[in-house]
Amino acid sequence: MLPKRRLTSLQMYQKTEERAKAAADWVEQEIEKLIKVILEMGTFDPQEGGITTVQFGPLFYKYADISDTLGESSLSLIEVFLHY
Repeated sequence: MLPKRRLTSLQMYQKTEERAKAAADWVEQEIEKLIKVILEMGTFDPQEGGITTVQFGPLFYKYADISDTLGESSLSLIEVFLHY
């Protein structure tokens, strides 16, 4: 039986850096998706300083339809929360 190959400190550091970069890229993509949805659904209000507003409930359901980050259990929990 061959001994398990151990990673060096440098290799572990490189793996950690790769994971961190992948996570940061993923978060950036999700934020861009969310901003796009807010701009599409929201109402531009120049009297409020030129911001776009949107109601949380409709935004949540629209974003949930396009994002793979929300699981079925999350949707169920939010539904329960919104009804109370």
